[in-house]
Amino acid sequence: MTEYLKALVDNLQKEIVICDMDHKILYMNPYAVEHYRSRFGDDLIGKNLLDCHNERSRSIIKEKIEYAIANNIDSMQISDHPDKKKKSYITLIKDKNQNIIGYYERYEGDAF
Repeated sequence: MTEYLKALVDNLQKEIVICDMDHKILYMNPYAVEHYRSRFGDDLIGKNLLDCHNERSRSIIKEKIEYAIANNIDSMQISDHPDKKKKSYITLIKDKNQNIIGYYERYEGDAF
């Protein structure tokens, strides 16, 4: 099943970055690797997602995740990008017992 799930995420034509609850980047699909190529691409795996953002963005990500957890919201928009063509979202990942084990960041809209 793991092979199928990886293929599913890899074939989504959106940037997907999967993190644990300590914000450690666990996986980036090929679209995310390409998008972040100028910022080291897949070398970001194992690094802290928050280190890839400025202070304002780090604060927004943490606040939105805390809000989603407190309000039992699985997915929420975290930002509009300046060009207004893309929006970023955080979606919580839960295990079979509904414990939150991580999240993923994704973009919707036109490509950069």
